[in-house]
Amino acid sequence: MILPVGAPSFREALRQGVEVFHALKGVLQADGLGTSVGDEGGFAPNLPSNDAAIEVILGAIEKAGFKAGTDIWLGLDVASSEFHRNGCYELASEGRSFTSDEFVELLVNWAERYPILSIEDGLAEDDWSGWKLLTERLGRKSPTRRRRPVRHKYGNPATRHRGERRECNPHQTQSDRHAK
Repeated sequence: MILPVGAPSFREALRQGVEVFHALKGVLQADGLGTSVGDEGGFAPNLPSNDAAIEVILGAIEKAGFKAGTDIWLGLDVASSEFHRNGCYELASEGRSFTSDEFVELLVNWAERYPILSIEDGLAEDDWSGWKLLTERLGRKSPTRRRRPVRHKYGNPATRHRGERRECNPHQTQSDRHAK
């Protein structure tokens, strides 16, 4: 996903997102790739690798006239629990399999090579040693970057998401807590 965090307002961020979306559609069409939109509004072209997907998005950001890593950053929703089997991360479309430590290194490598600001569901929900290693590896690059989210209660550098589970906000009413 794209994160237009360099925009001065929500209105501008929305405009940038729309422009990149349309630029991405043009890039995909020019390459003869599918532009059908999925349930969550994103494209799902048949690309050879995850790196290729990132590169296509970066190309669309540039085509739309923005600078990746300044105007617009990337966010990954990896959904790792969906392809974590028997202690390994199976990227069937790429014919590759990773141990937890190897998959952490892949995510860290992407974070070093690409302007990635957010990684959601980077590891399987019960891969506690992997989560610890990922947080250590991403936080080691910039201790300030690791401390700021915790200090401001934003979360941590490696976001974990557990499906439909929701934390209760004491300011919500009982009916608000269970609303979908």
